[in-house]
Amino acid sequence: MDARCHHCARAVHSTVHLRGGALVDYYRMHTGLTEPAVIEDREGKGTIHFDRLLAPQEILTCRNCLERPEVAAFLEEAWSRGLPASRHEASAALTVGRSSVRYL
Repeated sequence: MDARCHHCARAVHSTVHLRGGALVDYYRMHTGLTEPAVIEDREGKGTIHFDRLLAPQEILTCRNCLERPEVAAFLEEAWSRGLPASRHEASAALTVGRSSVRYL
């Protein structure tokens, strides 16, 4: 895999799976620009509201950058509102569960 961190451009390594967990070098987020959408449910008894993805964007974040508060805030903003206009438009820190995961 020839992938690089969105924030520092460091090359990231593939996840190594072990019996009791995994060695993880990066976090991959699928986000992008969205718009609100509504469809009727299959039975015709109601509607389903969701966000339609208009312009998909994939963001790779290395384990080192994931620990930086400004990067965590950027990822939270990208997740909650779609990809922001710049990396500095962010609102809150992202909490990431790390059970049974070790970082390289």
